[in-house]
Amino acid sequence: MGKTKIEWTDDSWNPIRAENLETGGVGHFCARVSDGCRNCYAERLQPRLQNPVRYAAQDAGKVRMFLDRDRLVTPLRQSRPRYIFVCSMTDLFYEGHPDEWIDEMFAVMALAPQHTFLVLTKRIARARAYLDQTPPRQRCTYEEVYNAMGSVGKEALGDRHPYRKAFPLGMPWPLPNVYLGVSAEDQKTAEARIPDLLMARAARRFLSAEPLLGGIDLVWLHFIGGGGTHLDVVNGRHGEPDTWQAPAKRLDWVIAGGESGPKARPMHPDWVRKLRDQCQAAGVAFHFKQWGEWAPADGRDQDDLQECRYGEFHAGTDWIDSCLCPFGDRGGDMYRVGKKAAGRMLDGEIWDQRLPMARDRETV
Repeated sequence: MGKTKIEWTDDSWNPIRAENLETGGVGHFCARVSDGCRNCYAERLQPRLQNPVRYAAQDAGKVRMFLDRDRLVTPLRQSRPRYIFVCSMTDLFYEGHPDEWIDEMFAVMALAPQHTFLVLTKRIARARAYLDQTPPRQRCTYEEVYNAMGSVGKEALGDRHPYRKAFPLGMPWPLPNVYLGVSAEDQKTAEARIPDLLMARAARRFLSAEPLLGGIDLVWLHFIGGGGTHLDVVNGRHGEPDTWQAPAKRLDWVIAGGESGPKARPMHPDWVRKLRDQCQAAGVAFHFKQWGEWAPADGRDQDDLQECRYGEFHAGTDWIDSCLCPFGDRGGDMYRVGKKAAGRMLDGEIWDQRLPMARDRETV
């Protein structure tokens, strides 16, 4: 596992790696699937690892992907409970990752019940199919999983096999210490991905609206099927306008944040406020991760703002020189001040809510 600066987790875990066939550098690989991937932070880090590839399908042949089994078992060596972000540099359910690798990672997560694993994906359809089929490795007993770990895994776990007596008949499924999430950057991607998330077998479900590139209404999520044309995914109901039916599954946690990096796009303050307000009204945990490179001028020293770096973004156009980013008649001028200066204060408050760690062993 590795330390991370991501505010909503403690550690990251990246056992799936990619060796660059030209340089020999070992980094990571993925492929973009939507506009939220355009300025991927993980892709920007690859040249530092001597792995200068784009996160694009056409560059897949430039790397050899493999499961690093030394890194695979690192959660077993840490006894203190941690939140662990799974595959923070790629996507666990990326098409190039065979099911067998995912099986082994779930086996480790099962053998490390002290930790809470956060699996975040944009490929929620594959995640749902995988979780629904309950692969053979998940149907076997803890003893069989332990025996299948091989010498590296057994050495990491040692003689500790803490739950074999508590669950002699097999592992609970879905694993109660694995929380499943999807990324969505706007209403379109939210409507395409959240329904699959809600129907997937998971102990807890969360949304990462980062980078937030447009408004998302979680109360009026358009969805044809499931007994109605709309989903309210924070209150847990479905149906037609003014004729809500219940119950329905809902999100347990929402994370929101703006984009960072040299080509970062601004996030309108009202987009993140709406998510916060909807979560608050429904009693759903809300976490505001960051403004990103751009921040609203409210309460900031004007002299500092005038010295900020230049750049302005308009949807569908290129960058042009200017020191602030107006959202037209919607208001909300945004200044490019850099991620650190922008901070993560929303209307004078830090929103740091997280889901509780998995303590019980019951499935949901």
